[in-house]
Amino acid sequence: MNPRVMLDAVAKAGANHLLEGDDFDWLEFWEAANSEPWGRSHVVQSWPAEKRKRAIGIAAHGDEGQGKKDKSVLVLSWSSFGVHKRSTSCKFPFAVMRSTCFAYDGKRNLTLEMLQKHYVRMFNECAHMPDGDQLSLHYCAGKGDWKFKKEWLDEPRSYLRAAKKEGSDGPHMVCRRCLAGSDGSKPWLDVTNMAFHNQADMDAAARNCASHVIKHVCIGICLSFVKLK
Repeated sequence: MNPRVMLDAVAKAGANHLLEGDDFDWLEFWEAANSEPWGRSHVVQSWPAEKRKRAIGIAAHGDEGQGKKDKSVLVLSWSSFGVHKRSTSCKFPFAVMRSTCFAYDGKRNLTLEMLQKHYVRMFNECAHMPDGDQLSLHYCAGKGDWKFKKEWLDEPRSYLRAAKKEGSDGPHMVCRRCLAGSDGSKPWLDVTNMAFHNQADMDAAARNCASHVIKHVCIGICLSFVKLK
């Protein structure tokens, strides 16, 4: 479903509560985002305040759930950061498709590639500076299980692919990006030397990553486990 159509329908029905809570302030959201790398360079930051307060930050979600007869069903949806309710009332579908309907060229998932193409086009149509009281949508984060992320981003590094290289029992991975683990040559408990954070491995991870700030993401994830421990 085209997100522009859904967004216009929500506005026409006066159902903005599905996109923002009663006390939610989008100006404060974008001001807070300005302190983070992804938000600092976001185009919304250059907009006047009256436009920023109508700029809805969203998260996209992808997952393959089990349908009837154990057939996997891909569900792509999006939701606003401004509301926290039951997923059935605040998540909006983009596409729903059985995995048995996917078209492949070798290992290339042609169906996912076309979904990505239309996903980007449709959400770009929602991201222009709005006229009058119109709302706009802006991608801020992606969520989903590891299998979906690996296929959607075509990641060379993942838990599944690492397992094939490190033995039939699979690696004891904490972070699939920098490959920090609970044993081996890159233990995540190695806070002093941080063997999992060596430059060569970070460079290799950055070359196949969807984000240019991967080294900051990795060290944040790995050290968060240390703090929890």
